[in-house]
Amino acid sequence: MLISNENIDLLGFKYKIKAALFDIVSGNSNIDHPLCDECADKLIEILDEQLKITQEDYDDYRKYYKILQNEKDIPKLNDLEKELGDLIAEEKRLVNELEYIKVQLDNLQGKDVFTAAFHIWYNGHLGTINNFRLGRLPSVPVDWSEINAAWGQTTLLLSALAGTINLTFERYKLVPYANHSYIEVIGEQKKLPLYGSGGFKFVRNTEFDSGMVAFLDCLQQFQDKVANLDKDTVFRFPYRTNKGKIGDKDASYSIRIQLNSEEQWTKALKFVLTNLKWGVTFVASLSKSDGDEILQSDN
Repeated sequence: MLISNENIDLLGFKYKIKAALFDIVSGNSNIDHPLCDECADKLIEILDEQLKITQEDYDDYRKYYKILQNEKDIPKLNDLEKELGDLIAEEKRLVNELEYIKVQLDNLQGKDVFTAAFHIWYNGHLGTINNFRLGRLPSVPVDWSEINAAWGQTTLLLSALAGTINLTFERYKLVPYANHSYIEVIGEQKKLPLYGSGGFKFVRNTEFDSGMVAFLDCLQQFQDKVANLDKDTVFRFPYRTNKGKIGDKDASYSIRIQLNSEEQWTKALKFVLTNLKWGVTFVASLSKSDGDEILQSDN
């Protein structure tokens, strides 16, 4: 393609305009005369673009300046150092509190929950559980509401101990229900009460006797289970049960009220609590790992 002289002259003219505008904008030209219309338009276009950029920079600076003006509470070095000191002191306090909590946790882990929840002791000739007397004597006519409450605690304890060693009772199910606890006879839809009322000589509720005999049966099942679990050390309870009686090789006492005396009935109940206290000791002696190993080997 051939370029004519006219085209060359036109290109040269445009380059001259741009060069002149560049000199004017940059301040390098000493020429002081009016511009042609085309040059003036181009110059205005360049100046408008620079004005736009400058305005945007101005707006940005003004915006950040206002932000700084609104931040009235700019922290000072002294304030920051004080805050750091407070945080260090708080951290120290929390660490000390954590050491204290760990000590308390270790103490609690060293305690047996059954020993803490069920305090078995005695009051004269009467056995007690959580300060409720289980039994009565002619000289100590304990109210039946207290005896029934003691039976409720006793039932709850045996039920919890059995659950700890995965024992499911045969024939019976213990139902702890405060001072109206009872035993269900499995398969018969029959409830045997573990509570009484009235004077000792006037109690003629044979179902109460049957309930206490059933409880002894459950206690014996628990004792047999423990003996089976602890074959190495041969753990033995001090008293054995047999057909509604509990005692040692020298003498045994009936747990029934019928055809019995308050003294012998109360002694039988005291033996029941004594065996349960031994049961608590056995469960407490099992560490978690040893207990799991025993239970797994039994199953």
